[in-house]
Amino acid sequence: MSREITIAISGASAGVCSAPLNDAAVSAMQKLWAAELEHFGSSRPDLIVLPECCDRFKEMTPLEYRSFCQFRKDAMLKFFQEQAEKYHTMIAYCANWFDEAGNYRNRVQLIGRRGEICGFYDKNYPTAAELQIAGIVPGEDTSVIDCELGRIGFAICFDLNFDTLFDKYAKKELDLLLFSSVYHGGPLQVQRSRECGCYFLGAVSGERCTVVDPQGEVAASSSNYIPRLCTTLDLDCAVVHYDNHFEKLEKLKAKYGRDVMIRDPGRVGTVLVTSKSSTVSVREMLTEFGIIENSLYIRQAEELADQYRSRSRE
Repeated sequence: MSREITIAISGASAGVCSAPLNDAAVSAMQKLWAAELEHFGSSRPDLIVLPECCDRFKEMTPLEYRSFCQFRKDAMLKFFQEQAEKYHTMIAYCANWFDEAGNYRNRVQLIGRRGEICGFYDKNYPTAAELQIAGIVPGEDTSVIDCELGRIGFAICFDLNFDTLFDKYAKKELDLLLFSSVYHGGPLQVQRSRECGCYFLGAVSGERCTVVDPQGEVAASSSNYIPRLCTTLDLDCAVVHYDNHFEKLEKLKAKYGRDVMIRDPGRVGTVLVTSKSSTVSVREMLTEFGIIENSLYIRQAEELADQYRSRSRE
């Protein structure tokens, strides 16, 4: 059944602050983000994704930002909790953070509509500078949060380069992968969305913000004029390979008409099937016509190839 959500992504960044270790600096940062979030107010998004270290002033050194984080403590977190309540939205707030044990983390915290903390993710693969200069302590695993919007996973900036992290996420059946960053990643965004079979939401500071669909197609992006985007996604979808499915997909479309969308980007051998029905889910549609999802099709092909390799050795 159709599961439409409205998401917003910001790539805003703060300007220079001459005296970042005072209450006026914290207040200035809060005013900046209050103005930025106000742009999304009329769209009433279900989720707003913010970029990496979103409360870091421009030209701050790693050690200066660490000092700022020690000074501001949870002031910015409380601010975003209030904003989540104000706009009745979830907010993915990414910033450096001292945890309960005193470890300095690069962390994204998912804030619920009532200001509650739904969960968090600590960057698994900080850069050498983060580790050696700033003193960031890396996280140790993926983080998946089941919430009203679906299953959400997270990655931060340099994480995008590491197969070990996304191999784990690929097995989690995510609906959304939230990427907070100061680095875009280019084709890696496409690669990771395809691997994980989910929507990839890239909030990149000072760069192009993007929504990439489960097939690796850019579904929405910010522009060189405006550093933010807002769009609606339907999460009741599945990627299907064309092999053995051409006629079945035609029959599926013939029966459900406008209640199903089949998106063919070309050249990749797959389509994105999305249910627009109010009563039938996409997986119920696929089951009805004997259609399997691409992830299962690939696993079956791999197992079959292994079987034939074993036979050839006998």
